[in-house]
Amino acid sequence: LPPAWAARREEGDRLRRSVAARLVEVQQLRDLEPLFGRLPDDLRSPSAEVLACVLGELALIGAGRDSPVLDAYAERLRELGHPLARLPRNRLDIEHRLTQRVRGLGPVRTTEQL
Repeated sequence: LPPAWAARREEGDRLRRSVAARLVEVQQLRDLEPLFGRLPDDLRSPSAEVLACVLGELALIGAGRDSPVLDAYAERLRELGHPLARLPRNRLDIEHRLTQRVRGLGPVRTTEQL
């Protein structure tokens, strides 16, 4: 969650995305699933935002498909109108062929990534 010094929205957003990417990188899916047990009531909650980012990161690596807990959380985000809920929960066909991420934390930097 963002520290007090991350007052600006952009800093908080970057920090939440970083936390989500790091969680997915170092934790097993079975260890992350319990975080999604409680459905969000409010999109202003920092934890809801981090978990929305975690769902996006899981989709990038092709993990979490067919998980009822993750599906329920994603559906609740859609109901609340979260912008990340519009992203697909699975990798796109073209993303299966790429070795570099094109969605997520960083922009596409080279033609090889495309």
